[in-house]
Amino acid sequence: MNHTRLLNTYLVVAAIYLVGLIAFSESFNFTTKPLLLPWLLMAVYIFPTIRNRTWLFGALLFSWIGDILLLFVYKSQTFFIFGLVSFLIAHLAYILAFKNEIKGYHPKKSLPYFYIILIIGYLLAMWFVLIPTLGGMKIPVILYSIVITTMLAMSIYVDSILDSAASKWMILGAILFVLSDSILAFNKFHSPVPFASLAIMSTYLFAQFALVKGFLQKWS
Repeated sequence: MNHTRLLNTYLVVAAIYLVGLIAFSESFNFTTKPLLLPWLLMAVYIFPTIRNRTWLFGALLFSWIGDILLLFVYKSQTFFIFGLVSFLIAHLAYILAFKNEIKGYHPKKSLPYFYIILIIGYLLAMWFVLIPTLGGMKIPVILYSIVITTMLAMSIYVDSILDSAASKWMILGAILFVLSDSILAFNKFHSPVPFASLAIMSTYLFAQFALVKGFLQKWS
């Protein structure tokens, strides 16, 4: 099975998972969630020419570990903290993957100030809303939010240099990842979000697909 079939299979499995999430219950989520990202991991592993295999594979691997850890948060808050750390590592790996994508380029421009202001504004708005309700999770969540918005900024920076269909996929993936984590944080620490599980997982799953699609498409 080539990487294209693996990506398409991932989309089908993800769609089935989301339908099951609606039709059944959280028990369905518990048994099927670990089966999702391995399709993307295999696609990256078998892709023949990608420069960023190590960082991209690492980002997906730690995301997968985070997925599994977050299934057990009902047992202890410790699982949420370890899950947060796992996703933090995943985002750092994505940042390094983005950095590696532009290795060898000699850009004359930096990230446009408009995007810097927009990202910082979003980050400050989220802090304003969430910090009063974070309690003991204040520092971990602030650190995590800085890292994930840095990942988003890096995706935009890469696009400003490459300006390609592949880099547009990367931006889409980064935006959806930030959106998914924002919904999760608001739902967990502030107030319930209607259909939270569906909103979090649909944005998250397509975020991972878009990121992998972008990285692989650049080297196709």
